[in-house]
Amino acid sequence: MSYYITPTEERQRELRRHWFLKNRHLYFFKAKPLKLLSKYERWKKIAKLLKLSKLACQRLEWITYYETKARRDAAFTARHFGISRKTFYKWFNRFQDGRNFPGLEDQDRAPKRKRQREITPLEEERIINIRRKKIRWSPPKLKWLYQDE
Repeated sequence: MSYYITPTEERQRELRRHWFLKNRHLYFFKAKPLKLLSKYERWKKIAKLLKLSKLACQRLEWITYYETKARRDAAFTARHFGISRKTFYKWFNRFQDGRNFPGLEDQDRAPKRKRQREITPLEEERIINIRRKKIRWSPPKLKWLYQDE
């Protein structure tokens, strides 16, 4: 006994077969369920990948503690780690809720710009020579003498 298959049913069969052939790996290889890490575990992994210093990792611990165990209580967190609230807030604000990991590193303490010399080495030598000749003279008198030369 053969059944009559309408063109619509035939098209649906073809689509099902096509879908099966395209996705057959889903039947034979079961996908492992994805285990998503918590926000704080991700932060630790990112810090490790970025190779942050021990101090930066310690500051990350402060922020993690603040978010989890201290229930967003900065005074409690600061007391627990033996730091001031001001220090905690400084690092917390630099971190920007997980968007700025390098911000937890120490910043360079060297000056950003060095002051340009105002006098040339020749002028400096002239001033020193005048000063040696007239030790007791004040700077305004020395300036007057320097301008005369």
